Amino acid sequence: IFDWIRMVYRSMEYFTTLGAESSDSFSSSRGILQGDPLSPLLFILFLSDLTLPPDPDDVHLGPNDTPVPLLAQADDILGLSLSCPGLQRRLLFLAAWFGVQFLLVNASKSYAMAFGPLPVPLPSLRINEVAIAWVRTAKYLGARLSSTDANIFLPTYVKQSEKADFSGSRVSRLVKTMNGLPLRDIFHIYNARLDPLLTYGCEIMPDVTPTALRHLELSQRSFIRARLALHDSSLVAPLFTETGIWPLAFRRLTLAVRYFSFLVSLPTERLASVALQDSFLLHASGLPCWFGDLLAVSSNLVPNLLPLLLLKSPIERHIIQSTISAAMTSALTTSVLESSKLGLLRALHFRDRRGALLPPRLSFAPALQPYMKVPRDDPRNALIRLVFSSHRLASETLRHGNRRRPRIPLELRLCRFCALHVEDEAHALLQCAGDPFLIRLR
Repeated sequence: IFDWIRMVYRSMEYFTTLGAESSDSFSSSRGILQGDPLSPLLFILFLSDLTLPPDPDDVHLGPNDTPVPLLAQADDILGLSLSCPGLQRRLLFLAAWFGVQFLLVNASKSYAMAFGPLPVPLPSLRINEVAIAWVRTAKYLGARLSSTDANIFLPTYVKQSEKADFSGSRVSRLVKTMNGLPLRDIFHIYNARLDPLLTYGCEIMPDVTPTALRHLELSQRSFIRARLALHDSSLVAPLFTETGIWPLAFRRLTLAVRYFSFLVSLPTERLASVALQDSFLLHASGLPCWFGDLLAVSSNLVPNLLPLLLLKSPIERHIIQSTISAAMTSALTTSVLESSKLGLLRALHFRDRRGALLPPRLSFAPALQPYMKVPRDDPRNALIRLVFSSHRLASETLRHGNRRRPRIPLELRLCRFCALHVEDEAHALLQCAGDPFLIRLR
């Protein structure tokens, strides 16, 4: 394999571009250039010669007390220790080892974090006689951590929410530039661009803190509402039952359980498997851990998952999908059936592929509904607002009070034309005879 790599790089040529201009092609005479696809892999192979001596303050995981003094992804290196002196010993060893390899650890790009009670006074950690900074928040491989928040991953939730909001605004500009897009295409873009941002890291951070997850949920709902031309206080359940998009809590749980199934299938000597076994031990001792968080989220959202998780064995993907989908559909159906505002949605009839009229839905699983496929934006948006009870009829606008008037009881929210009946969707569409223009439109 190394002979093949040498052959490839002897033959490889590079060029640079600036605007419309390009340089002549050239070869690298100093090894592999930074940013080359093989660079991380070769650095990992280079690090395979690094053997750390045992230390009494090493972190140990699993039933066999496997030491984990170091994590590395190419040149992104994370040292772990249970004490500041132990961490300083690790830093001294690493600086010396890299010095022998003619490499220098960049102290200005290094930092330290402490989880748990802080020592007083806070000790100074040094690399090559340069002090490194203590920080409250930091990022490793894209995941942001906080040592001062109850949920150590809170910065990740906040940052991914900001990224999703920015990506959503870019999609909005794209739709505007193209004078509109079918909703099916917009939701394909959502799956490609926003869903990865909203689900990032869900495998390692089960959503046990609702306030943290809410950052992402608000971003998801904001995007869907903007695309459906709905206001910010529109009902939540129809955003998913009518579009086919999954609620974020269920979507993230699905990916987390699939990751769990992957972990339990790993050979026991793999470090990820060792960490999972350590989580099992912590859970058995009643201590906080990743497995306990996964069980807590599953118990809240999909109780039927608990027996499968407690078996601690691989779960077929279709079983994960069907179990979580059933719980999600049940939750959404309950929300729709119990809402006093969604009578029109519950009464909708659709036709099957042969044109036969179907009865109203009794179950509300996420799916893109036929009326979402109306090609023109204005008629489709008006229809969506009507079905979602996000319209300007009196039954909705008088539901809440404001500074100038109190809330009006339902029986007094009378039609603006005939003043005989409550002005709701059915009355406006089918019954009102108080306006000649409305009658002609009918």
